[in-house]
Amino acid sequence: GCCTQGCACDSAEPGKRQSPTDIINTQSFHGDEIPQDKITKFFATQVTDFVLSMTGRIVIAVIAIAWLAPAIYFVTQLEPTKTAEQFLREDHPLQYSITIINNEFPQSSENPGLRTYFAWGIDTLDQGGVNQLLDDDFVGKPVFKPDFAFTPTCQKKLLEACDYLQYDTGNDPLVDKLIKGSEDGFYQVKCFLRSFEEVSQERGFTANATEGVSMENLTLALTSYFNQIPREVEDIDLIQENIGFDGTSLRWVSLEVESSTLDQWSTLAEDVVRDVYEGMLDLRDKLDEMVGDSCGASGVLMTDLNQKFVFMNNQRIYRTSAVSGAVIGVVIALVVLLAATRSPILAVLSTLSILCTIMSVIGVVTMIGWTLGTVEAILISILAGFSVDYVVHLAHAYAQSYGAKEERLRTAFGEMGTPVLSGMLTSVLASLPLFTCQIVFFAKFGTFLCFTILFSWLFANFVFMGVVGMLGPARERDSADAQGDRK
Repeated sequence: GCCTQGCACDSAEPGKRQSPTDIINTQSFHGDEIPQDKITKFFATQVTDFVLSMTGRIVIAVIAIAWLAPAIYFVTQLEPTKTAEQFLREDHPLQYSITIINNEFPQSSENPGLRTYFAWGIDTLDQGGVNQLLDDDFVGKPVFKPDFAFTPTCQKKLLEACDYLQYDTGNDPLVDKLIKGSEDGFYQVKCFLRSFEEVSQERGFTANATEGVSMENLTLALTSYFNQIPREVEDIDLIQENIGFDGTSLRWVSLEVESSTLDQWSTLAEDVVRDVYEGMLDLRDKLDEMVGDSCGASGVLMTDLNQKFVFMNNQRIYRTSAVSGAVIGVVIALVVLLAATRSPILAVLSTLSILCTIMSVIGVVTMIGWTLGTVEAILISILAGFSVDYVVHLAHAYAQSYGAKEERLRTAFGEMGTPVLSGMLTSVLASLPLFTCQIVFFAKFGTFLCFTILFSWLFANFVFMGVVGMLGPARERDSADAQGDRK
């Protein structure tokens, strides 16, 4: 049978074996001491004694400082990636072949520099539907300026711009700094206007080469020029890329220069590329001022087709998004910890433990050669969320216990030491198979997860709990708590 109301039954049914939960409930009701497993006893006694002892605190402090100092240094050395994102591991045969082709062949002075364009007639780029993950060649559709007109005045002004860039007629130090020199002592500039004006005169579309082609003869002159480009013109394909002629109308024209610093294959540091980019923007403004509204609409579009400037901007996005994501994660963790513990001291100390974990993980991945790319930025952004797990359990267990600091610490270790250890071991073991993946994302995620879990567990159990043992608040039972326990 069953006991009277308010009592715990020793056995729900005679002869039926009780579950471990039933046994614990019965022992708790009768006030008997609940037996602890070896791991729980280890945390409640030896680990707690070590954390509370002066020797233990000194050892923990020395090891933590000795580790955090170089870790923080390496955090400051983390740089945005200088290469395109890799899908496969470095040691994969296919990726190894691609790396050799891209990086191992030396560059020479004969290699062309990065082709940069200054275009008139293009307003902006419509990037609707752009998805570089699915189609990295599609960067958007150009939006043309409706009032662009390739008038004789426009042609004359663009020829002056060609001379300014190729012969440095303005003695501009930017030209010498930014544009690659040519064998004839001038600069590498592609300008179709000279040959177009000469051919137009030879074929009767204009009276002389300096007069320019009238709007009435423009379509015929361009059609004739494209159908029979002079043999002496070098790089015919490149010249065709600088004329936006569709057979009936001219939508845009551009001048092309070769960079003296950047090439089409190498990826340099963000600050180097940004210096070139800002110099090209200054050069663009000077060309805009020179040509003005002679072509019907002012404004020059500067771009490169190899997306070096786009990748430079991505490098900055990687850095800023990783930092902002980590900061937001830490702030959210602080709010969650404050709500879970209702103790500002515990919440702040827990947040410091999370920050130590973040610094450690970023420091380690920098030591092993990681750079800040898309995958790394995502992982750093979610780092605080992974780091909060163990410290919040220990902080909450401490907040819910009673007694002096030492007693509360021992209770927290006794209640959560084993579950937190189990969670750490299962997560680390689960991350190990990811180390063998050939796909870069999964391999990096496994590395990131393993280090995050390990550092989070170490800082939560030793650094956080050690500091709480010194600075954590005490909590005595009041009458309401005692009555609640008796109920």
